[in-house]
Amino acid sequence: MKLPCALILASVMAAAAAPKPNLVMILADDLGFSDIGCYGGEIDTPNLDALAAKGLRFTQFYNTGRCWPTRASLLTGYYAQQIHRDSLPDVRGGIRGARQGWARLLPDLLKPAGYRSYHSGKWHIDGKVLAGGFDRSLNVVNPGNFFTARGSLLDDVPVKPPADESGHYATVATADHAIECLREHAANHADRPFFQYIGFHAPHFPLHALPADIAKYRDGYLDGWEAMRAARFAKQREAGIVNTTLSALEPDVGPPYAFPDDLRKLGPGEVDRPLPWSGLTPEQRGFQAVKMAIHAAMVDRMDRETGRVIAQLKAMGAYENTLILFASDNGASSEIMVRDGGHDPLAEPGSAASYLCLGPGFSSACNTPFRRHKVWLHEGGIATPLIAHWPAGIRSGNLLRHSPSHVIDFVPTALELAGVAKPTEWDGEPIPGSPGKSLVPAFSKDVTIARDCLWWMHDNHRAVRVGDWKLVADAGEPWELYDLKTDRAEQKNLAKEMPEKVRELDSVWQGKADAFTELVRKTPANHPGGGVARAEVSPPFTPKADVRGDWAMTPDPALPNVLILGDSISIGYTRDVRRLLDGHANVFRPMAPGGRQPANCGDTTIGLANLDAWLGGRKWDVIHFNWGLWDLCYRNPEARTQGNRDKVKGKISTPPDDYRRNLDALVTRLKATGAKLVWASTTLVPEGETGRFTGDDIKYNEIAAGVMKTHGVAINDLHAVTRAFPPDLFVRPGDVHFTPQGSARLASTVAATIQKLLEPAEAR
Repeated sequence: MKLPCALILASVMAAAAAPKPNLVMILADDLGFSDIGCYGGEIDTPNLDALAAKGLRFTQFYNTGRCWPTRASLLTGYYAQQIHRDSLPDVRGGIRGARQGWARLLPDLLKPAGYRSYHSGKWHIDGKVLAGGFDRSLNVVNPGNFFTARGSLLDDVPVKPPADESGHYATVATADHAIECLREHAANHADRPFFQYIGFHAPHFPLHALPADIAKYRDGYLDGWEAMRAARFAKQREAGIVNTTLSALEPDVGPPYAFPDDLRKLGPGEVDRPLPWSGLTPEQRGFQAVKMAIHAAMVDRMDRETGRVIAQLKAMGAYENTLILFASDNGASSEIMVRDGGHDPLAEPGSAASYLCLGPGFSSACNTPFRRHKVWLHEGGIATPLIAHWPAGIRSGNLLRHSPSHVIDFVPTALELAGVAKPTEWDGEPIPGSPGKSLVPAFSKDVTIARDCLWWMHDNHRAVRVGDWKLVADAGEPWELYDLKTDRAEQKNLAKEMPEKVRELDSVWQGKADAFTELVRKTPANHPGGGVARAEVSPPFTPKADVRGDWAMTPDPALPNVLILGDSISIGYTRDVRRLLDGHANVFRPMAPGGRQPANCGDTTIGLANLDAWLGGRKWDVIHFNWGLWDLCYRNPEARTQGNRDKVKGKISTPPDDYRRNLDALVTRLKATGAKLVWASTTLVPEGETGRFTGDDIKYNEIAAGVMKTHGVAINDLHAVTRAFPPDLFVRPGDVHFTPQGSARLASTVAATIQKLLEPAEAR
């Protein structure tokens, strides 16, 4: 039926006059798929549950599996790999650095519609917040302590915490700032719509919570993770959130980082895998249950603070026309990091002096019913709750939406609701089409949003979803194929039964990877914010080499700079140290000529020759250094080539006195940088290691310790740490090198030492 022109015109005018909705995006950090009540959890989350009861719950919403790529994708509408925020498989294009100039954050895109934008909480995106288009910001930098404001920035200016911070807690401070922004908006900009982005740190490690909140859950998890998983799964099935089986606990999958510090309380087995609850001692069960209680307390407090924000929206009359979205940046974390550096392993769990992580057992329960954890790309790593609540626009409540969706969909959703057409260029630079899709059609009915695929890559894990088919692989492993229509728990791998489907989806995944690589090559990185000069991707550190691939990075100018110098052992742990200190420090590594491989510092003579080049012109805050055994017993002086070991003749390449003199010169030069220095003792040399001689490591460490004592340089005793290593953490019997798990344990000690040195003197 053809409508009269007058009626059409009236409808158009009414639509134009309708107030644009306000937007509130709440992002949790390391929250499991089943952690909140309306997704099956037993944690008390009445405010989020109330939003779901009057809104929508998406059952197949995805993140990127890690914090920084999720945040970049959420605010730009692009996959992180398209905008220099995560690695690509091609070594020449695989970088994590600054965004392209055209990759504007949502606030810039909303400005033409009159929106003001506010940020409260975690940032973890390149550049300063206000340069990304926000009008106000509290950047809550959380260097391992929820109970201090130290390191945070208010409108990009460092905060000076009060002398007494006894009342500070990061989750509360985040909500306080969001409420302050909303009050200021109501007082001075009530005629304009707003976008409020709230990034809670909770429940990310360290597990820090208010004592009263912990007490509420202290004895709630003594039945263990298997009972918790079963209870949550039953609630999910009853609510229709999932129609799959419950994934099995995976005895062969340990955490991405497992460290010896935890052994004192856990015992050897649980560090490596989530044991059956019955396999733990009563002491271990109590310790694990307390960790889960703190995790629950952090989620509970986040819900309470969300309730305060909702109350402010109601008080200012904005609640009815505000779209509130709630999600998590990745799945629950299986990481284990009980740090000695600056933390007390015997401190009250959950207090500022403690440093605990959830670990794989309860992480599996938090991710019910899915497999794996944060970082991995199986469903446990990338599935997140998504609650959508908007009284003026979502008329029916307590409904489920099953369309596969992704954080890249937030920007196109926001732009459609704001009535903003995405620009096709920025400052004369063309803007590529974005992969995200608007979720607005799903607000009115349960439709499937049309798209070609959803794509993932992180830490060399990779995945692609086309329709209900998902292809996924852990780093270095072959593809697995799952039919998610009936098996979102990813229990039945169909790859061998359906090789054609594997090849089909592999082609889709590779096609996207190739397209993203080509885009990155054509558009070098640019810092966020208009008018900022184009920046090259910086290498881990060499002033000349062109370094890309997994070792490439773009330093955050607001963070301190850390240089790790050393041998092949330190090469093994450097990347894990960088991950552990991500958001707290820029961690650099010298690169070998050509820039393709990290430099093995070798003997002290090589160090003396190359040290100035490695130091460059950068200001270093901490230098963590060591040199290997090459000078003492590694090389036959008659050999012409470096590294030609002769265990029969066993002649010493450089006499101990020369070695001591060289090392003294190295330390003198390092001290001239003004950096805080820490020497890492050489690690254990097992009996039978080819080319080593009995007592090498002892002799080397004694000489080095004497030099360090003379110069007043601290010693990080990695030799003592590795003496406690079981044999399976070495690559093979009698070899001095370590498996990835062994290197990760060393990284824990190194990262803790560095983080302690980076803390202000009064904190140490």
